Amino acid sequence: YILKIRAREYPKKIMTVFDLKDCSLLNLTAESPTRVMLFYEEKENRKHFTILDRSIPENLRAAAASWLEKNFDLNSALCNG
Repeated sequence: YILKIRAREYPKKIMTVFDLKDCSLLNLTAESPTRVMLFYEEKENRKHFTILDRSIPENLRAAAASWLEKNFDLNSALCNG
């Protein structure tokens, strides 16, 4: 018998909200975890982050979202939970 191993399947679309506990990499000075929304669509290979904490100035939220889009490893997050 030949054992066939299927590649791990991931969702085609993801929309989730999570708390980012360590904001130091994003240059945010939030004292408590910062709530972030992630939208991912496999078909277009698109990741979009929105920083939901409105107490953070818009320019910092945009910069943090941009950093996450470039540096967030979706595969690692899905594999490691």
